[in-house]
Amino acid sequence: ARESVRRKGWVLFQPSAGVWALQKHDELCVAPTAPANGSVPLPDGGIGVYLHYELGQVSFYALGSRRRVFTFRVGSFHGERLFPYFCVLLSTIKLCPKG
Repeated sequence: ARESVRRKGWVLFQPSAGVWALQKHDELCVAPTAPANGSVPLPDGGIGVYLHYELGQVSFYALGSRRRVFTFRVGSFHGERLFPYFCVLLSTIKLCPKG
């Protein structure tokens, strides 16, 4: 998420609002994009995130197979800092940093 994204109140989870995200819906990963949402089966083993700042891309991939699940092609982040943003409503999340 862009540094300028609101941290309190209602947040729109869309690229136009500075948030590049996947949402879990049943056994699917849904990319909330306009005009149409893209969805793929939820991969076993978790989801990884890769940021290529210079190319303006945020990619999500299946940890087990290393297969790309979805890529947002932003083009430019306009020099703004980006941060991880996690929202857990009716589910759980396990963070596994890899360095």
